[in-house]
Amino acid sequence: MVTLSGTHTIGRSHCPPSRSGSTTSVGSWGGQTRPSTQPMLGTSRRGALGRPPTTRWTPTVVPLDPVTPTTFDNQYYKNVLAHKVLFVSDNTLLDNPWTAKMVHFNLAVEKAWQVKFAKALAKMGKVQVLTSDEGEIRGKCFAANPHY
Repeated sequence: MVTLSGTHTIGRSHCPPSRSGSTTSVGSWGGQTRPSTQPMLGTSRRGALGRPPTTRWTPTVVPLDPVTPTTFDNQYYKNVLAHKVLFVSDNTLLDNPWTAKMVHFNLAVEKAWQVKFAKALAKMGKVQVLTSDEGEIRGKCFAANPHY
């Protein structure tokens, strides 16, 4: 997953506004948020995240990698080390010594990361898609689809 998380070097997210008026929240996986560990991220994304918080969520598109948003490179790992990432899952890569070591390696040897990424993505592509009652494609990433 550390290797595949590198896909966050490119693309955008529909980021919900913070539920807290005093801190900028980072991450929206499963509705979980935590305060940014880097004040600069909170400051730089404050306008993009739709401050001040409103009662109705209006999606705002923000780049996953504000440094090189349209380049598939290992800048993501620099962002992880600087705690300048959008998702809680990105920050947690540094919580475990083994995954933190992989973050450092993927940053130091970009070509090796690219090769590992290609292999991991091909392997993930072989996973069978869940259909019918076994799985769903969510209309909103932060909430389960209503079941009729």
